[in-house]
Amino acid sequence: MSGLAWACLVLLAGCGWSHRDGEMTGQVKFVTRHTPLLCPEYVSASVSLGVIRAGEGSVSTHDVDFLVLDPPLEKVLRQAAQSGSIVRLRYDERRVTVCVPERVVTDVVLLGKTP
Repeated sequence: MSGLAWACLVLLAGCGWSHRDGEMTGQVKFVTRHTPLLCPEYVSASVSLGVIRAGEGSVSTHDVDFLVLDPPLEKVLRQAAQSGSIVRLRYDERRVTVCVPERVVTDVVLLGKTP
């Protein structure tokens, strides 16, 4: 097979979604608007997997970055970051991305504030 055929095969294999309708619970650390030089602007949210309530819980050094495409979801995530609320996120995961996180937020539910 020629190099061009392999490149086309790899490109087609990378299209689409590797995971749909995932769910995660965590605390939003921050929401950021990125303005890279070579890629379009985008908004991302960093969510910590560790949740601490009343001084007890898990501390996680693992954060997950999400792409936020919907402005109302961005607003909810910013409010959660400011208040320290715990959120339940629903997301889809792309196979291949360039410049942006592969996980795309589809829904956010505020579960409550941490004391």
